[in-house]
Amino acid sequence: MILEFSSKKQSKTAALQWKKMEHFRTEFRASLLWLDNISQELNPEDRDQLEKFRKVQSLTREKRVEFARMKDNTIQKIEILAASRINLLSARLEEYHIATQKITCSLPINALKRGGGCKRKD
Repeated sequence: MILEFSSKKQSKTAALQWKKMEHFRTEFRASLLWLDNISQELNPEDRDQLEKFRKVQSLTREKRVEFARMKDNTIQKIEILAASRINLLSARLEEYHIATQKITCSLPINALKRGGGCKRKD
């Protein structure tokens, strides 16, 4: 029960992280388009345009770093989520296996044989 709650919480956290990463990606792509527009109209002899280009270029670098950092964080959180779900599944399968084995061993057919994986508890 606690593991399932934790898994749901991690799933929501990963979804929020994904949305944040998408937002940073959109901002980075927008700054790239802005940089492209400015470079198309750039006159290297005009000092004001050159300064504007450098500012946009600097902003684009910052957005790229932010996006890369957010992407790495998102991947890490998704990997943690996947690992927790695998652990949850493993624990549930072990419980299921034990319960199935108890039921199988208690069946009348297996009670006569008492062989295979069934162990007597006398």
